[in-house]
Amino acid sequence: MDWSGLPGDLLRLFSGRLHDPLDFLRFRAVCRAWRAATAAAAASPPPFLPWLLARPAPINPTAGPGPSLSFYSLSSAALRSVAAPSATCSLLGHTNSHLLFSDHGPLLLLVNPLTGADLPLPPSPFDAFSPITQGYYLPGPDSPVVLYDTRRIFFHHPAGGGGGWTTVPVVDLVAENMYHAGKVFVCNDRGHLTIFDAATLAVLGDAAPPPPPPVTLHRDAFKCSSFVPSGDDLLCVIRYFRRKNTEQAGELLEDCRALEVHRLEIAGEKSRWVQMRSIGDRMLFVGLYQGFSLRAADFAGLEGNCVYFFKMDRASRSFIYRFSMEDGQIEELPGPSMHACTWSKNSEQAGELLEDCCALEVHRLEIAGEKSRWVQMRSIRDRMLFVGLYQGFSLRAADFAGLEGNCVYFFKMDRASRSFIYRFRMEDGQIEELPGPSMHACTWFVPSLS
Repeated sequence: MDWSGLPGDLLRLFSGRLHDPLDFLRFRAVCRAWRAATAAAAASPPPFLPWLLARPAPINPTAGPGPSLSFYSLSSAALRSVAAPSATCSLLGHTNSHLLFSDHGPLLLLVNPLTGADLPLPPSPFDAFSPITQGYYLPGPDSPVVLYDTRRIFFHHPAGGGGGWTTVPVVDLVAENMYHAGKVFVCNDRGHLTIFDAATLAVLGDAAPPPPPPVTLHRDAFKCSSFVPSGDDLLCVIRYFRRKNTEQAGELLEDCRALEVHRLEIAGEKSRWVQMRSIGDRMLFVGLYQGFSLRAADFAGLEGNCVYFFKMDRASRSFIYRFSMEDGQIEELPGPSMHACTWSKNSEQAGELLEDCCALEVHRLEIAGEKSRWVQMRSIRDRMLFVGLYQGFSLRAADFAGLEGNCVYFFKMDRASRSFIYRFRMEDGQIEELPGPSMHACTWFVPSLS
């Protein structure tokens, strides 16, 4: 059979069902006829499922070839490797298409690991490199690179043609933050949210913390919150964990006990978080610091109304879980044998995310003038929230065939260096463990060809 003679409509149908960028590129490389038939698809490729990213292990620059970045593809269940920018750079955070690195000095790198393309950045606004410095970049018409630590937040627009870093005038400790829809949302260590206008840096309003966890949770349970932009909404995914080892306080190596998704209702100066029972067709992929949202209808075989997350055990394997918003069940998904990068800390260090999630809530910020408030959401409809430690993102489940919306996806790790992915169903509050990789997953990453 002459494969080059397949009808163009059939080739375009096939290419639209490839949700791994490398599979898509290989499909177009088969022959000239296939490449020509999918030229329009290459200009606007199909949505790609997130990859799990492992931080490169420390390496001696004189010890031969440079380090590589390891990814696990949810679509193909395959491990991918691409070259790291250098042997000395440290990963600061993920984005929807690029990775943000620091070389332990003023130089910052914003690189697409698939194409090698980079966006220029001014020198780091921090005087010295610190392991607590994090960052993210969510590409969009007016989206900046954001750098932050526990006290300071800076942002810069790569498409602005120059300029330096803008300082957000925060006065409290920075627990979570998200730049979204022309605003900067900053949550302090007490759960209080302040909303800044990104253009003027004026305070637009605030919101009280989401309601306390369910009374059914154990008294030593603690929570981990992540912000997830989803369309016009800002969502907050809250995972509740229970400590199994008091000597390892704050670590998320144990099981997630509960998961909640809240949507921010913005109403003037006082906004509020509203808990959601469904996120509809959305799939939320939650990592350590950020998360994002996809539509399940875009991906055949994936379930919307779910939250995907991961954890790791001490055998260097990451476990991927899917939490269903519909029934609250957590299902384990197949995953790779590799380490999650963001959670690869020493066991004696406080703050690692190793315990069980006991409950999860989603609140929406209602902005009403200077006084805003958080309103707990009972449903996030078609959305899937993918939640990390501090931020997250939102996807529409309708974009991914077979995925379930109205769910929050998150992950955790155990003491054998394995990451576990969970899906929290908003509909019934059940947490479902999904099959996941044997790796230390660091965060969710959405691959892009642009």
